[in-house]
Amino acid sequence: MAVGGPPDKLNHRHILMVYMEASGKTSQEMAETLGYHLNRVHTIRRAACYQEKLAEVRAEIEERMIDRVVDLCAAFDREAPHAFQTLQRLHRGREEGVPPAVRRKAAVDILERASTAPKKNVGAASPAPRTISFSARELEDMRQALEEDEQWETLAHMPEPDQPLLLP
Repeated sequence: MAVGGPPDKLNHRHILMVYMEASGKTSQEMAETLGYHLNRVHTIRRAACYQEKLAEVRAEIEERMIDRVVDLCAAFDREAPHAFQTLQRLHRGREEGVPPAVRRKAAVDILERASTAPKKNVGAASPAPRTISFSARELEDMRQALEEDEQWETLAHMPEPDQPLLLP
C-alpha cells in the first residue's frame, strides 16, 4: 500500500468498518468510532479487498435473514390453526366470563381472515386451503354481533349458511 492509499489487505479495524457499513453506519459514524479521518474512511472503502469482504458479509447477513424468515413463516403456519381455534372458542363464549365485546371482536377477526383470498407462491407448491363451515345458527349469532357493533363492511363479507370459508 502506498502511504495514504487504499490498503492491499484488511486489518482488524478495516474489517470492523466492513461490519459497521453492512449494519448501516455512515462513513462519518465509522470515522468517529474508529478514530479515522473521514477521507481515510472513503479511501479504505474504495479498496478492492474491502469491497470483496463487504459483499461477503452482506451475502452472509442476507442468508441468515432468509433462514429466519423461513423459520418464522413455518412457525406462523404451525400456530395459525391454534389461533383460529382460540378465536372460535372466544366467539362461541366457551371460555368462562367472555364479555360480548370480545365475542364480537372474535367474530370480526374470523370473518376478516376468512374473506382474504389465499396467496399463491409462484413456482412453489401451495398447500390446500383450509375450509371451515358454520351452521346457520352460528352465522346468525355472528351477524347479530356484527350488527350490534355496526361492523357493516365485515357484515358484507358474511358467507351463506353451510358455505365453506377458504382460509389462507
